[in-house]
This record gives sequence, C-alpha cells and structure tokens, in this order.
Amino acid sequence: MLISVLWELLAEKQVQQLRAGKSSGHLFEDFTVQTVYTACHRFGTLKTFPPRYTLKLPTVSGLSYQIDVVVREGSSNYHLIECKFKQAASVEELYAFNAKLLDYALGAQSRGHKTRLRGYFLTTSEVSDNFHQYALAWGITLIASGCIPPAEHMLSKVKPDTPLHSQLTRLVGKTSGAQPLQSVARACEIEKLLVEWRACYQRWKQDGYGT
Repeated sequence: MLISVLWELLAEKQVQQLRAGKSSGHLFEDFTVQTVYTACHRFGTLKTFPPRYTLKLPTVSGLSYQIDVVVREGSSNYHLIECKFKQAASVEELYAFNAKLLDYALGAQSRGHKTRLRGYFLTTSEVSDNFHQYALAWGITLIASGCIPPAEHMLSKVKPDTPLHSQLTRLVGKTSGAQPLQSVARACEIEKLLVEWRACYQRWKQDGYGT
C-alpha cells in the first residue's frame, strides 16, 4: 500500500506544479507526509510522524538522524523515506541515506532489539542504472519519476492467477522486505534481478497496466 501511494504521488498535480527553489524540497516533504498520513489513517497500526523527524533509535555512532518521512508500523517496524525534489538526484545521496539506515540497523542489532527498518528513496528526477543496482543490493525501495515502477506496485495492479502475477510475486519475494544487514548476501544476484525487473515491466506495459 505505502509503495503505491508513493509511486502515484509523483504524478500528483501538486507535485508537478512545484518549482525548483529554496523551499521546494520542504514543500515536497510536507506534501509527502500529508499524502502518506491520509492514506495510512485507515490503518490503526500505521503512525506517520511530522516531516523531517529526528528518529531517536539506537545507533552505533550514538547519533540521531533527521529523516524526511517516518512511518511506524506496530511498535518496532519503521518505514524511512528520503525525499528529493530536484531535476537531477546524485547517487551519493542514496549512499548517504543508506549510511543512516545501516547505523540504525547495526545499533538495533548490537543491543538485541527487534527493530525492523525499510528504506525508500523517493525522487522527482530520473535516475541511472547505478541507482537501481545500489538500491537493489541494499534492500532500498527506489521510487523515481520516469523509471521502472516498484515491483510491489506493479503486482498490486495485476489480475491474480496470471503468468505475470506469478512472475511479479516471485520478484517481490526476492527484492522486498530485506533488512539492510541481510541484503549484502544477494549482491551476486543484483544484475540478474534488474534484468528480471525490466522484463516484468515490459510485460506489464504490454498487458495494458502501464497506461
């Protein structure tokens, strides 16, 4: 649900009409929080925090980080969303976001906490293959304008009991829900996953779901 909300948010008129400027980044973050809050309000286990929230969870470094959008599911599952409103996002911004995720993940692990984290990188710009490969390797959900939709979003639109539904179900099982510290073991499979993801997207469009 959250992934589809974020993907469809990029096409919202209010986002399309934002203009680059000093305040555009904050306006994009505020609109994202508002949109996510409205969508999550129906689910009692989902809590949306104020924009640019400083997340007070244990870290290895002892630092706390400001996260653009934080959604908590239950008592210990956190969805952390990095928002970038710009014409060209830098892959170094994705690296920096992952460093925060890893600091939190290692902090929880070192204390024996059962905190689960999932990262999302939401950007209005198109991104290169490096973004896709790095995000897949570290279990970050990449949501970018003009790029391949997340597998979970595509799956939510496909009719059940079809070959494409089965393909996407398998792909989602391989690419979603991984914790940052568990994702590195899949590094040798990343290029193959990217090819599979693109093939599913082409079939998804051919079947009329991408229109």
